[in-house]
Amino acid sequence: MTRGRYRPTLRATNLPSAVWLRCLILSCAISPAMHVLASGGAIRPGETLPPMEVTAGGKIVLEGSDYVTAPWAGPISVPMVQVYQYVPGTRKGGSLYDPLTERMQRELDPTRFRITAIVNLDASSVFIKPFVRAEVVAKQRTFLLATMVLDEDGVGVAAWQLDRESAFIVTDEQNIVLEAIFGPPSQADFDRIFDVLAEKLLP
Repeated sequence: MTRGRYRPTLRATNLPSAVWLRCLILSCAISPAMHVLASGGAIRPGETLPPMEVTAGGKIVLEGSDYVTAPWAGPISVPMVQVYQYVPGTRKGGSLYDPLTERMQRELDPTRFRITAIVNLDASSVFIKPFVRAEVVAKQRTFLLATMVLDEDGVGVAAWQLDRESAFIVTDEQNIVLEAIFGPPSQADFDRIFDVLAEKLLP
C-alpha cells in the first residue's frame, strides 16, 4: 500500500465528474497527446469485460485525513449496472465525458449503478502527475460512493487493448459489456450510451 495525505471534504454521491482534471490541468504544462487511432480492442458489446489489475497505484482508500492506495482488479462483482471511465491524466483527458456524466447525475438514480473512474497517470507529464494524483484523491473525498483508481503504469491501455487512451464502458450485472465509447466522443455517442442506461435504470 502507498500512503498519502490530503485535506478532506465530504459529500456522499456516486458520480465523479471528470472536471477534476480539467480545471487544474488547463493551468499547467501541456502533457503528451492522446493517440488518434480508434479501437475498442478487447472490449466488445455482448462479451465479458476483460480483466484489468492495477498494482502500481490502485484504488484510493481514505483513512481520515490520510489515504492509501491498494491494488485494484476489475471488473468488480456487484449486483448492479456498472460504468467504467478510463481517462488519461492529460490536459484534455479529464473532460472528455463530462456532458454524459453530468446528464447521468441529473436524470438517473446514482444508487442504482456503480461507477469506477480509472486515471492513467502514465499519460501524465512528470510535472503534472503530482497535481493529477492530488486532484483524484480530492474527488474521492467528494464522491464517496465512487471507486477512484490511480493507474501509475498505464496497464489499462494494454489490458483493454485501447488504441486510444480513454474509454467509457457500461456493463450489466454479470459484467457483460452493453455499450462503450472509445476516445473523444460525439453527441451521438453520448445519446447512445444514455439510452442504454435509461433502458436499464429508469422505471
